Amino acid sequence: MRCKNCGTYNDDNRYICETCGSPLYDENEIEVDAQDEGRTQTFNAVTPAAPSGNKDNAPDVKREPEGGKAPAEKKSIIVIAILAVVLVAIIASVIVVAQSKARAEKETTASTTAQSTTESTTAYTTERTTEATTTTTTTTTTTTTTTTEATIWYINTSSSGGGSVSGGGEYKNGQKVTITATPDSNYVFDGWYSNGVKVSSSKKYTFTANENASFSAVFNPVETTQDDADNGNEDLNFGE
Repeated sequence: MRCKNCGTYNDDNRYICETCGSPLYDENEIEVDAQDEGRTQTFNAVTPAAPSGNKDNAPDVKREPEGGKAPAEKKSIIVIAILAVVLVAIIASVIVVAQSKARAEKETTASTTAQSTTESTTAYTTERTTEATTTTTTTTTTTTTTTTEATIWYINTSSSGGGSVSGGGEYKNGQKVTITATPDSNYVFDGWYSNGVKVSSSKKYTFTANENASFSAVFNPVETTQDDADNGNEDLNFGE
């Protein structure tokens, strides 16, 4: 039932408006059933609404919008509209992300192809460079070998005292060299030394000439025992 005073909708079983307290029915419209006779109806006391002409004293009244739609329906429409806008924004974002990903994949593919082409070109250039270097090295080696064959090496021999040496002189590259050490009386040969390092203990040392070298023959005196010294003295006394 709609209130004639404030326009608020009330339940059909109400007789007084729950908003302004005005009667919803005229007295001559109220029909009392026979079974309700003798029953007392209780109404909540409600402050009467101010006259419609006085807007300052009029209570807040929930009125139906002019379009005839309840506030709940209007809120539902607003919520639906907001959800629709959000959904459209999400779909647009997904489309933008998909397009960006596709563009990035294309750029990556193009970059990979360019890199592969560059690597192939570099590999080809390196191969060509290696071939040229190998040819040059071979030529240089041949020239060096030819020059080395004509090289003369000088072999020097010396004695530390107590013997003589032979075999030193000029030799061609790759030629066999034999140096010989001959100890004096009461001396023994210790070995051939080069740059302070013993290279042979044999009196005749044979090697291939491939560089300039110096060899020194070391001789050591024969050690005399005490018995030998005594025998020498007896021989001298016997001679007297």
